[in-house]
Amino acid sequence: MNHCLEQAWNQAYKLADRKALDQLLDDKIVIVNDDGSMQDKSEFLASVKKSNSQEQQVTPESITVHICGNAATPTGVFSVKGTEGGKSYLHRERFLDTWIDRDGKWQCAAASATTIR
Repeated sequence: MNHCLEQAWNQAYKLADRKALDQLLDDKIVIVNDDGSMQDKSEFLASVKKSNSQEQQVTPESITVHICGNAATPTGVFSVKGTEGGKSYLHRERFLDTWIDRDGKWQCAAASATTIR
């Protein structure tokens, strides 16, 4: 497992590629959003909307991956720049994900992000 899977997740999200996201995310994933809300896989996939590069840019600032057996925990910081409701925004988030290797296929089983103020 390396940071390429995190980048693949960000790219699939940006492109609203639900098929790619479905492959990357475990069926029982638990997602804790930066506002404290939680989503399961079906709720997350239903919330994914297409945006273009002018509307949203996700830029990883740092990623460190810790591996223990068949589990990996990437941690890091990314910035999100975009436009919503005609207003520009820019914020940074710290994330912690848990990826599991099941028979050579890595899937994200848990994810959380916290806004850095």
